[in-house]
Amino acid sequence: MYRTKKKTVLAALLTVCLIFSMAVSGAAETGGNWESFRNSETNVAVVETALPVSLSPVYTAQLKAADDWNTNLSEPLIYQGNICVAVGDSLVFLDAEGQEVRRLALSSAIGYNCRIRLAGDFVIVPLSDASIQTIDLATGETVWQTQPVLTTDEGGNTQYHSIQSAIAYDGEALYVPTVCFDVSTYAAVRGEVLCIDVATGDVRWQYDNTSGGYNWSGAVVRDGKAVIAGSDGCVRVLDAVSGALLAEQSLSASVNAAISFADGYYYAVSSDGTLHQFAVGDDGTIAVTGSVNFAYSSTSTAAVYDGKAYVGGLWEESVDWSNPAKGVLAVIDVDKMTVEQKWETPAEVKASPLLSGGENSTNAYFTCNAYPGVLYCLTDGEIVTAFTPQASAQNYCLTSPICDDNGVIYYWNDSGTLFALSDAEEVLLAGDINGDGKVTTADARLLLRMAVGLDELTEQALTAGDMDNSGTITTSDARAVLRIAVGLES
Repeated sequence: MYRTKKKTVLAALLTVCLIFSMAVSGAAETGGNWESFRNSETNVAVVETALPVSLSPVYTAQLKAADDWNTNLSEPLIYQGNICVAVGDSLVFLDAEGQEVRRLALSSAIGYNCRIRLAGDFVIVPLSDASIQTIDLATGETVWQTQPVLTTDEGGNTQYHSIQSAIAYDGEALYVPTVCFDVSTYAAVRGEVLCIDVATGDVRWQYDNTSGGYNWSGAVVRDGKAVIAGSDGCVRVLDAVSGALLAEQSLSASVNAAISFADGYYYAVSSDGTLHQFAVGDDGTIAVTGSVNFAYSSTSTAAVYDGKAYVGGLWEESVDWSNPAKGVLAVIDVDKMTVEQKWETPAEVKASPLLSGGENSTNAYFTCNAYPGVLYCLTDGEIVTAFTPQASAQNYCLTSPICDDNGVIYYWNDSGTLFALSDAEEVLLAGDINGDGKVTTADARLLLRMAVGLDELTEQALTAGDMDNSGTITTSDARAVLRIAVGLES
């Protein structure tokens, strides 16, 4: 049994226009694929059409158990209409209904904060030992794999690296940042930038940064130069062909975010909550053109679009995990380098926003690193809740949302659940409380818990579980869902 919410003719036409405009404009630069962390070599995620603000699940997919801390998940990609995500030691592909359609074995497991990327039909997978495995998705075969990244400290001890940053690609080579943490302090003490030939896997050059590493970082590669900042608080410009250091510039604090680029300027977010703007000359020289503080601290990569930077962070010093400090989302005028407006959020915004450019305004979709792992949207000058996970799928959230050409937004949280979200006005399956595309006894049990106040009532439950159209959820609704689940009603 399906229930359809009524739409006006205008709303229907807008939906058609949205899908058509996304198909012809290619708002994502890569013709339907989501190829990298922010789907652009400028590290800015922008969809050039309006996306819905109120969202409900197209499907949810449990990628791992919430208490399985040994299995890591990568940031997701989109390849030929399928979600591609690394789960532990596998590469998993889900179709438009959330069904697994392909699984490829990796040579070993991925590490924490893994950001896979596409390079044509190749998928580039950083593994936990800082080696790179590259798989041809047309054949499923491994093309090449690099050696783990190891260095030696002054005392002769081996330093083990990991890859927790975005990988840049210029059409011929990959630019891979690594980080080595001190085993006692967990400080980032060293890092490498490797330039790897995408066809052969050969390392063209390797830049050794002995004063700090690259954690949650990422380069922008333009005009024959790779621009990157790291935990030592220094921006470096490297020659993309030789790896030679062309220039460096100290910032106000360490950087744990990727460089972004827009309209001729580069942007770096330092850990003291400051956005830095600078230009890079033809000879690689750096000219700092402005900076502005917007937060107590930040690890968020700035999304710069239409003269504004959208960036998150921490509003105040955090006390403990059980009582997280408030976060912040700021909009900065990059022409004046001033904070135009900022909003307090329920917890720290560690992720990078997904921007949706409408006719007259821009929406920003983002997550906060705290329960319940909500997707928020900045729209018309206020922050609204776009989607709240069901109780069993609520957890902390570091991931940055992505979007496909049909306007479906994807993200996952630490419950191990991937959410595929679309317009809440779309057709919903009556009784499907958990959004998995079917009605089972689990839906009835969940709805009953909501009816008696044991779990928080979600928008999905109110829309799909109000079986008698009373406008509220009661035990009668739960009984009706149970009858459908066991086949007594259809």
